[in-house]
Amino acid sequence: MKSSPKLYEELSRARDSVAGMKGSGTLPELEDHWKEYLGRLERIWFKTFAHYKKSPKWHRWQARFEKERKDDPLLSYLRNARGADEHTVSDIVGHEQSNITIIPGQQGGTIRNLRIFSDGVATAETTGTIGVVFNPARIKLLPVVNRGVTFDIPRKHLGNILDPENIISVAEVGLQYYENFLKEADEFFADK
Repeated sequence: MKSSPKLYEELSRARDSVAGMKGSGTLPELEDHWKEYLGRLERIWFKTFAHYKKSPKWHRWQARFEKERKDDPLLSYLRNARGADEHTVSDIVGHEQSNITIIPGQQGGTIRNLRIFSDGVATAETTGTIGVVFNPARIKLLPVVNRGVTFDIPRKHLGNILDPENIISVAEVGLQYYENFLKEADEFFADK
């Protein structure tokens, strides 16, 4: 059975969503790309199912992936975040405002000049051991509730540690999983 170009169109659109996240100029734009990404991942799954289910080998082959989508913290979260976004009015991401942290250091010091630019870059001129950390505004993952079940923010994927504070990194890891899924499907179901 040959692969379908439609599967790779969805994969390409999911990649475009991740690229859009990376290039986002505003938090609402980043959030829109995140939600688009979630929908594209689910379309990859369902279109692959629709294409390969004609094979008598499909149900047994896909069982491993269905189990991972259900049990793996990241895959389950992505699947259910899309469901919560699509079927509820609940937020699936939170907005964190920018802030400045001043760290006094052991010997203290003085902030002589602090500049914050419109692009979110900050510079500080200090004396002593004082430190100034500028944290730009960002969106962050939230636990999601789908069909009455709460899905926590993922911290692992297939046994590997994730950084849930970096939404783009989370998206890239999920995308890699679905790229591998399609590759394995194509190899398994290829006409031999």
